Amino acid sequence: MKKLIALFTTLIVLMFTANVMAVGEVEQTIMEVGRGDNKVVSVKFSCTGDASDGSIPDTDIRADILSYISGWFLDIIVVNPGSVAPTVDSDVYIDDEDEVDLLNGNGVDLLHNTAAKACVPNTDGQNKRQPIRGTVTLDVDNQSVNSATYDIILVFVQE
Repeated sequence: MKKLIALFTTLIVLMFTANVMAVGEVEQTIMEVGRGDNKVVSVKFSCTGDASDGSIPDTDIRADILSYISGWFLDIIVVNPGSVAPTVDSDVYIDDEDEVDLLNGNGVDLLHNTAAKACVPNTDGQNKRQPIRGTVTLDVDNQSVNSATYDIILVFVQE
């Protein structure tokens, strides 16, 4: 019985360790530029894909950043591939608290393996700024290069 418990415990530890080591990473930084009514805030997601499948976890904007940008408007999204190029034409989604893609599909094929690209938010086929009124989540799909690096920058403005 002791051997069975030891084996079971070892398996659980190994499974937990494998899951911890396999997760991609996303770090967030905020930068403010300008003064008064001409202020722009950018939130940069620095992403490193999982070592085994290239994925990153869906990532909410940190609470301290979200409290600052609530009531602002998402104006533009910029993506930059890093030193380990991501899968060409990977998809970027920016979801609101209702799980609605604020890009309305404009982020499909946005992440390139060599070129920086940008897009704007969209609603019902019209490109326009989107208000931030709650949780904002970064979701990157179809990126499968192991340990790929890239930045996704969300630019917010006040109206």
